[in-house]
Amino acid sequence: MKPLSAAKAGIILFSVLYCCLASYAQSYTFPDVTVTKGPDTLFNAMDGGMNSPQFSQFDIDGDGLKEIIIFDKLGDKFLVYGYNTSKKRYEYIADPPVQFPTVDDLALIRDYDGDGIMDLFAIPVDDIVGFAVWKGIKAGEKTVLQRVDLKKWFFNVLSYPGTNGLINVYATISDIPDILDIDNDGDLDIFSFNEQGSHMVFYKNNSVELGYGRDSLIFTLQDRCYGKFLESGIDNTITLSNNPDQCATSLTDETPLEVRHAGSTILIKDIDKDGKKDILLGDIAFNNVVYLRNTGSDFKAYATAEVNHFPNPGNFTDLGPFPSTFSIDYGTESEDCIVATSNVGTLADERQLNWLYTYDPSEENNYRLLEKDFLIRNTLDLGIECSPVVFDVNADGRPDIIAGNKFIKGDNNAQFGKLVYLKNTGVGGQLSFEVADDDFAGLKSFGITQHGYKPLFVDIDNNNHMDMLVGTERGNLLHFESTTPIGQEASFELKSEAYQDIKVPSRAAPAAYDFDNDGDMDLIIGDKNGNFCLFVNTGSPTAPAFTGNFQEAPNVYRFGNVTVKEVGDTEGDATPSILRFQGKDLLISGSYNGRLYAFSGLNGTSSVQLEPFDLNTGSLYSGRQNKPVFADLNGDGLLELIQGNIRGGINILSTNINQDGSLSSGYQKENVRLLLYPNPAPAGNTVNFNTDQNICGVDVFDMTGRQLVSLKNTAGINSLELPADLPQGIYLVRVTDVRQNIVFAKLVVLN
Repeated sequence: MKPLSAAKAGIILFSVLYCCLASYAQSYTFPDVTVTKGPDTLFNAMDGGMNSPQFSQFDIDGDGLKEIIIFDKLGDKFLVYGYNTSKKRYEYIADPPVQFPTVDDLALIRDYDGDGIMDLFAIPVDDIVGFAVWKGIKAGEKTVLQRVDLKKWFFNVLSYPGTNGLINVYATISDIPDILDIDNDGDLDIFSFNEQGSHMVFYKNNSVELGYGRDSLIFTLQDRCYGKFLESGIDNTITLSNNPDQCATSLTDETPLEVRHAGSTILIKDIDKDGKKDILLGDIAFNNVVYLRNTGSDFKAYATAEVNHFPNPGNFTDLGPFPSTFSIDYGTESEDCIVATSNVGTLADERQLNWLYTYDPSEENNYRLLEKDFLIRNTLDLGIECSPVVFDVNADGRPDIIAGNKFIKGDNNAQFGKLVYLKNTGVGGQLSFEVADDDFAGLKSFGITQHGYKPLFVDIDNNNHMDMLVGTERGNLLHFESTTPIGQEASFELKSEAYQDIKVPSRAAPAAYDFDNDGDMDLIIGDKNGNFCLFVNTGSPTAPAFTGNFQEAPNVYRFGNVTVKEVGDTEGDATPSILRFQGKDLLISGSYNGRLYAFSGLNGTSSVQLEPFDLNTGSLYSGRQNKPVFADLNGDGLLELIQGNIRGGINILSTNINQDGSLSSGYQKENVRLLLYPNPAPAGNTVNFNTDQNICGVDVFDMTGRQLVSLKNTAGINSLELPADLPQGIYLVRVTDVRQNIVFAKLVVLN
C-alpha cells in the first residue's frame, strides 16, 4: 500500500484538530429515544425512514456478524443496522463506526482488495455518472472511506479500453447493477445493462490475471450480452436465445431508442442451487421480478428458462413499479435471504417496502415470503418528507412533536398528506414519545388537493387561543385555531384554506418572528427555490394584517439576501426557524441538499444583509430536504436538535446548547427540588422560590422554547416578578444555582 500523500495527511490532521476544537464549541450526540405506537415499541424509530433502499452487508466491527448497510437513493443517506443476538432482530445504529462520503443515487459496499475492510462503489457527486471507488481505511475503531485516484483518464471513474480510447464502465442514476467475483479469481467484476437497456453487459476485472493482486481495478468488456437474452425496448418482455453463443434478437422492429424505457435492476445469484449463478431482473415500469435460469456457466451464462413472476404465484414480488432485489445473510446463522424493495425513489407506501424472502427448497423457485415490512415495521416513517415542529398539545408542560409530510399512500392507493402527533411521555430526563394521533387535526380529509404540510404554532392574533398555520406544496397557508384556550389541551378546527391570501411560489414553510420588535408577529416563509420571504405584519398584535403577494411591499422576497440553494441544486427547499444562540437570534434552515444552514445579522430591519453562521453542523447530514428545529424536549435545560428529511423520518440529537442560547460547560446534577408559590399565579404577580439552593439565575420560557424572562445575579435570587402582559398559559421556569445545578418547574399563569 502506498503511503499517504502530504496533502492527504494534512487533511486528516486538520480533521483531527477540528474535531478537538469542536469539542469546545457546540456539540451533538445521539441519545436514546423511545417511541411507542399502541402496544409496540418502534425500536428503529430514529433511523429517519427509507423510500428507495439499496442493501449491502459487511462485518464492520469484526464481531463475525454482518451489519446491514443501506443507501437510500431518495435521501442519498447511509443507514446501518446491527443484529441483536439476544432479541434476534436488526436494530438501527445511530452512530456507526464508519465515515461515509456524500454520493448520488447508487452505492454498493464491497471489499475489492480483500483486506477485510469495507470499500464502496458509488456514483460521485463531482464527476461524470459512473463507478467511483472509495477504499476503506481503519482509523482506530472507525472505518474512513477515501476516494481512490484511479489515474486512468480525465474522469476519476472506472473505465475500460474502447475502440477510440477509454470508455466509462456504464452506470446510470436509475439502474442498479451487481458487483461480484463471477469467475472466482479473487477480483470483483461488474454487471450492468447497456445504454439501450436491452442487453446485460459483463465487465471483467483483470487485476489478478495481470499480476496486480486484488487491489487494482483493470476492466475489459468481456461479454456484451451476458446470458444471451434480450429485454424489450418498450416493456420487460424477455427474448431467450436458442444458441448459447449468440445473443437473442427481437422478432419485430425495435422501438426507436429515444422512446425506450431506461431502468433495470440486477441480482446475480444461484437461485436453484445447481452451482450456476442465475439472474433476477426488475424493470422501471413493471411490478414483477423476472427470474432467468442459467444453464451455461458463471463466466459464460446462458439463460434458457424464464419465470415472469418470482418466486412463485403465491407470494411473487408485487410492491410497486421498479422492484430491486438484494441478497443478504440473515442473523447468526447467515440464513440465505433475498430482500425485494423499490428502486423508484418516490414510493409512497412504506408499509410494504421491504419484502423478505428466505431460502426454502420445498417452495417453488426456492424462496418463501417471510414479511413485507422488513426493518420498517418498527420505524417512524411518514412517507415522503417529514417536517417537525414542537408544541405542547396536551398542556402537560412537556413539548410534543407535530410532524407533517408531503404525502403517503394509504388503502386503495389513495394518496394524502397528514400531520402526526408524537406525544412527549418522557420523565426524569428521558426522551420518550407515543404516536398519539396519526391524523392530527384531520388533514387526511384533503386527500391530494392539499399536501406537503409544514406546520407552525403561534398565537398569531394574541387571543389566548393557539393558531396552527400549515404551509402547503402549493405555497399557501392553511389556518387552524384551537377551540380551547392556551393552557388546556388543544383541539384545532379549520378557519381558512388560504390564510390572508398569503402565498409563496411553492412548498411554503412558515416561521413566526417579530423581526422589527413592534409587538406583533411577522412571518418568514421558506419556499422551493431556497429563498426566504418576509411577510410584514402591518396590523396589530390582536388584529394581524398581511399583504398576500410575496413580491409586493412591505414584503421582502429573498429576505436577508441569502439562499439555501447551492450551485448545481435543482431546488432549494428553505425551512426556516429561529434559534436564540449566544445573545443573538439566528435564522435556521434546512435545504434540498441536506445541509443545515444558520444565518446571523437579524437587526430589526427588512433590508438586512444576513451572514452565514457556523453551528458546527457540517457532519450532521440526515438526508436531503431536511427540516431542523431546536427545542428542549426532556426538560434538562439543554436543547435537542430535531430533523425531518425527504425519507419521511425523524432524527433527534442532544446538544450542549442551553435554552437561553449559551453553551453548557457540563455539570453534575444534584437532587435539587424547586417549589413555586403561588402557582397558578396572575400575570404581574410575584412568584417565590422555595428551595435550599443559592439561586443565581432565573429564566422563563414559553412552551415553544422562546425565552421571555432572564434574571442574572451573583447569588441570592428568591423571587420573580411576572410581566404584567404575560399571556395566560403554561411556562417553564429554569433556575440555576451557584454550583451550576439546573432545575425546572412548571408555572401556570392566569389573566
